[in-house]
Amino acid sequence: MIKKWNCKLHNPDCNKLYLCWTVFVLTNCCVNSLMAENKCFEKLNVSDSHFPKGEYNNCTFKNCNFYEADFSGIIFRECVFDNCDLSLATLKNTTFHEVSFNDCKMLGLQFQHCNSFLFSVNFKNCMLKLAVFCALKLKKYRFENCNL
Repeated sequence: MIKKWNCKLHNPDCNKLYLCWTVFVLTNCCVNSLMAENKCFEKLNVSDSHFPKGEYNNCTFKNCNFYEADFSGIIFRECVFDNCDLSLATLKNTTFHEVSFNDCKMLGLQFQHCNSFLFSVNFKNCMLKLAVFCALKLKKYRFENCNL
């Protein structure tokens, strides 16, 4: 089955990344060496599928649908998620380092499965019902105007 990703990329270098993602979707193989830096992704729709494996540094995700997406083993550093749906996404060994979530729907996320090394996140105006943070120290994280 071929899944079409509907996205808008704001950086000319993103065309190469989009082609790589298209190959990933068509062949259903793993992309282990993907490196995205300083990219802005809008309106990605990758619900119920594997998100391309790799590292995302200083990237912004706007209005994206990641419902039930598999983020296992992916590294997000200094990224921002704005108005995205990450509900029920798989977070097995996912790294979130200095990541901000703004106006996001994040129902049922299992943060205890994330990589705890350097784990640091901030939430603003997010819906986090049924999210699990057990075994994580939350002293330095911000939850601003969130629905827990």
